[in-house]
Amino acid sequence: MRTAPNKIEWTVSEINLLKKNWNKLTNKELFQLLNKPISEHSMRTKLYEMGLYKLELEFWTEEQVKFLKENYKKIGDTEIAEIFNKKYLKKKGWTKKHIEKKRRYLKLKRTPEELSAIREDWRRKGLYKESNRKMWITRGTNEIGTVVIWKGDKFIKTEKGYIHLRVFNYRMYKGEIPKGMMVNHIDRNKLNCNPENLQLLTRAENARRNSWSRYPEDYRKALWSIKKLNRLINKKQKQWQETN
Repeated sequence: MRTAPNKIEWTVSEINLLKKNWNKLTNKELFQLLNKPISEHSMRTKLYEMGLYKLELEFWTEEQVKFLKENYKKIGDTEIAEIFNKKYLKKKGWTKKHIEKKRRYLKLKRTPEELSAIREDWRRKGLYKESNRKMWITRGTNEIGTVVIWKGDKFIKTEKGYIHLRVFNYRMYKGEIPKGMMVNHIDRNKLNCNPENLQLLTRAENARRNSWSRYPEDYRKALWSIKKLNRLINKKQKQWQETN
């Protein structure tokens, strides 16, 4: 016959320690501070018995699942989250991610036609504009003249939008860029957009500069020799085809 495990006895000082620190420390830190010959799981069980929850889960109701199943094909996830925030109150609120996660779990997938119809409905209601307005409120907008770095290049914000800083500086200090020409960095440093470090190259020159400059001098000479040899072979083959 199996016997029940020994019941863990807790002192008043241990209980007070848990009450005082459960929401300040992680479970691991609290367990180390407790320094009691029990498992961490036993400590967590005691916390639950005392009603000291760090995370209180809120589960979907049948009504919420039913609403999602009936409307996911015609209403977007963001809009469903807004409806839920008004209709089904939750401590932390509803977000688009909550809806997406539940849809994936229930395998509720929209067809391209349904997605297109939802987007068109959003455009008709002006919800895309509202989304941008909310983004500007939460994230703010950069002022004209702000320089940002994106994917290794510098950009500056102008009245017409963002453009490459190298292009902006060349036009500002050296003049307009002729058609077919590109602004290039003399020292090959994309972040150095000082006017004296900028030059104009044709597209062919720019491509040649970027493709060959990565290799050592002797390697470039070998590649150039191979290229010349290939041209000669192609020429001879063409002559042979014409004579035969």
